[in-house]
Amino acid sequence: RREVYGVPIVTVIDARAESEAAVRAILAAASASEPLASGGGFDIYADGGALTYINEDCGEEDARGRFFLSIFPADQTDLPQTARDAGREHESLNFDFARYGALLDGKCVIVRRLPDYSISRVETGQWLPGEGELWSAAVENLTQWREGAEAQRVVGD
Repeated sequence: RREVYGVPIVTVIDARAESEAAVRAILAAASASEPLASGGGFDIYADGGALTYINEDCGEEDARGRFFLSIFPADQTDLPQTARDAGREHESLNFDFARYGALLDGKCVIVRRLPDYSISRVETGQWLPGEGELWSAAVENLTQWREGAEAQRVVGD
């Protein structure tokens, strides 16, 4: 069973009222950690095979854009065939806040599960259709983080 800060991922991405305790547990646990990256008011953490995005001062405007999440595998043979066929060097796991996020007491929390393969780099951010990119951030050496070493932090715009 995959967990984020001790809370099952399935519980976290369920934004119904029953998950309020799970969201509060993630906020409390993440506050004791250093984010791996930051951008657009969101701090990005990695735990339990997932990325967790937290914006402590979040409004509807912060949740309205689409998020992009590009996963670069450490070994290109792990890249899904559909990405290879499209000529990409990364797997795209783009998402909407409405599906993966929760807004609670002015705080946004998003949990996005990572693939099971070793990851060398993650690029993420947010954009609005017709307006373009709002922010972006990257984390290098995520494979080392997954093996217990500290990832290199890269702060985005």
